[in-house]
Formats: sequence, C-alpha cells, structure tokens
Amino acid sequence: RVARVSFSAVDNAVMALGQFPVESPFRAAAAVIQSLKDESDNGHTWVEAGNVPELLGKMKLTYPIPSDAIERGIANATEHGMIRRIIGDGEAVIGYAVPFLAKAEENIAATLAAMLREPAPLGRFDAIPEAMREALTDAQKVAVLMAIEHRVAVLTGGPGTGKTYVTKSIIAAIRSAIEAREIVIVAPTGKAAKRANEVTGNEAMTMHRLAGMLGNTGSDDEQ
Repeated sequence: RVARVSFSAVDNAVMALGQFPVESPFRAAAAVIQSLKDESDNGHTWVEAGNVPELLGKMKLTYPIPSDAIERGIANATEHGMIRRIIGDGEAVIGYAVPFLAKAEENIAATLAAMLREPAPLGRFDAIPEAMREALTDAQKVAVLMAIEHRVAVLTGGPGTGKTYVTKSIIAAIRSAIEAREIVIVAPTGKAAKRANEVTGNEAMTMHRLAGMLGNTGSDDEQ
C-alpha cells in the first residue's frame, strides 16, 4: 500500500485498468495481508482463520473479493511469507500473521522472559514513607513488593482499587534506590501521560516521545 493512500483506493485504480479479475488470488492475497496489518492497529498480531472474511468485509472494497477466492488468497499469501500457526489455549485454532509483526512479538516475549529470569531489586519497601506504607492494604503491599523486586510486573484492577496509590508507593520505593537517576512514567497517549503526571506528581510522557519517534513534529497532547 502506498503511504497515505488507502488499500481500497489503490485496489480501485488497479481494477479499473482491468489487469486482474475480481477473483484473482494475487489480489486476494494482497487484501488478506493488508487486513492483518489493519488489525494490528487494534492490538492484534494474530488473526484467527475464521475471522479473515470478516476483516476483508471491513475493508469495504468497491469490488468485494468472492468467498471462494479468499481461501486461494490465503494460500497464496502463505506461499509468499504470511505465517500460519496454531494459536490459542486449549482448542487448536489456526491463525495468521505478517512476518515482521510475528517476529516483533516473539522478540518482545523473549526479552520479557529474559528480564523475568534476572530478578533485579529496583527499590526498598522500607524507603516508602511510613504513612504511605501503613495506608497500603495487604494486596497492595504484595503488588508494591512484586514491582520493586522484579524487572517486569503487571498491575491490574478495576476503578477504585488503588492502582494509583500503589504506583505512587512504587515510585517512592524506587526513588530511594536510584537517587539521582530520573524516573519517568510512560503512557500510550498524551492524555494518559498527563493524567499519570497529575495523580503521581511524577514526570510522565508518551511511549513515542520517550523513544524519540516524534522529534519536534508534535507534542504529547496531540497523541
């Protein structure tokens, strides 16, 4: 797909030239690959085989791909690099992914696994101000200890369960250990980063800004 030009626009132009029949397996393969890339914008690396027709339908092509051509398109895409694998827990389900996304997911998983194998205390629980420590529930104390004793931890919970207070406690515990080193909270959007800064009083920014992807082209609030 050409940058800033939708797949459907390119497809319409190609179809107008009459170079490919509607049921072309090459056209179907291109559409399948594009549908997988589009789905990655929703946070999905892998797509179940049974969901491919639905994703193609969401593309709203002027010349829809016939159902009998979809399987041929999937086969063609697989021959040219699309990855086919059994995914899911329990019942075996066939899933598809584009190579670079599957590789990125594998690399991230491997990196996280390596980090979990190497415990590295990031702070001290007794460094948290006494008043804050006493206000923590037993469950919150466990969460704080998990976060400061491991390089990777996941904190979950519904509204009002104290995630923000736990986060503030974690920051207090870590700050004592790293002294002059900077602590930065990273969030997926500018709005979330702003909220994190408000509730914790600590610097927060978007992942894009931290990675230097934005440069001087925009601010966090625009993300």
